[in-house]
Amino acid sequence: MGHLKRASALVSMLALGAAAAAGCTVESVDTKPDSDAGIVGAGGVPATGGAAGTAGSAGAGTGGSAGGSAGTGGTAGTAGDSGVIGGECLGDVGTADAKPSCDDLPYAADDCGGIQPLGKDLCDRMAASGRDEVFEELHTCLMAVAPTQGSCSVEHDDAVMLADGSCVDQVFTLACDASTVSIGDAGGFGCPDITLAACPPGDGGTGITAGECEGTLFAFNDEGRSEILDCAINGTSTGDCVDDFTLCAFPFLANAPTACLDATLADPSFNGVCANHTFATENCSGNTPLFMDICQRVETDGRAGTFEALFNCYTSSITDATAACDESANAATFTCFDDAFDRSCVWTSLEARCATLAGNTCGDANDQITADDCDLTLAGFSLASAQAILTCAEGSNPGCATDLQTCAFP
Repeated sequence: MGHLKRASALVSMLALGAAAAAGCTVESVDTKPDSDAGIVGAGGVPATGGAAGTAGSAGAGTGGSAGGSAGTGGTAGTAGDSGVIGGECLGDVGTADAKPSCDDLPYAADDCGGIQPLGKDLCDRMAASGRDEVFEELHTCLMAVAPTQGSCSVEHDDAVMLADGSCVDQVFTLACDASTVSIGDAGGFGCPDITLAACPPGDGGTGITAGECEGTLFAFNDEGRSEILDCAINGTSTGDCVDDFTLCAFPFLANAPTACLDATLADPSFNGVCANHTFATENCSGNTPLFMDICQRVETDGRAGTFEALFNCYTSSITDATAACDESANAATFTCFDDAFDRSCVWTSLEARCATLAGNTCGDANDQITADDCDLTLAGFSLASAQAILTCAEGSNPGCATDLQTCAFP
């Protein structure tokens, strides 16, 4: 599932926060919501502020205390769990002396195949179009994104905005309610123009609900909301109004490539097991099918994302029991292998050793390995397995591709 579809799915996730934030009042540019009724955080969404009370008085009533005791305005959990700024939702007036800079992100200058990391894209978007307090809180979260697999990985993208618990999930759900905006000379536009006209929820589960629209839209400033609504109502459609809305909110997703494969699953519900493949037990002249040998090796020692891609490819490509042992199955086996490993994140810590290995001369010029071959072979394995494979290759006939392949798939 690509960035756009995963982000579109996040729109639904944000609806939970929007529904909980129903207690927040619409705020103007210069005022904070009156907290007499015990409005706290995102109206009950536990986030950066922690458990009820730790970020401020849970009830904001006369009897509240900073230690978490509920005030008379409402008990903890009813009036809402603690938020990030002393019990108030995030609105238009920032608290920082100076607006944070997206260039300060630790991965701001990283190159992900000609584009910048998703975290930098999101930061730039919200710096220009997000409400000031939302942007400040988001910037803090994005500064802390430090995936072990690097800033161009699925792990990074999930932490930024594509998974439950991401920065978008944590921060957008804390946004205050927002007023309607103008589009051109006409005023009064808001989520009903999406949910009732441009993308109404249907019996088949398509469309956008009010909560889904608000969960995303309320994080943006007046100009941002006007731009998104104008785009979603009057812009060119992709044929899927949910995707349209998502792209209007996050236009950079249109050019985002699929992140390289690492230890993160693209589909969190994936539970593939090689032994459960339909043709796992086929007898190929006394041997198991070739795809099963590779499948089981990667299942045991490969990265989770690489194995997921490999297994799904095998499942869709090898569908005929009578062909599980023939050349067509073998061709599909290597096609799936090449696709999964070529898309896996290179272990940058092993690149120098791969370059050294490739610098050795193989006795067979046709079997000479390149540094790229080495990098991509190791990319599909866990770091510990990749290190073991490389050590094996360094000790046999260094420089020969066949020896590296034998170490990887004994």
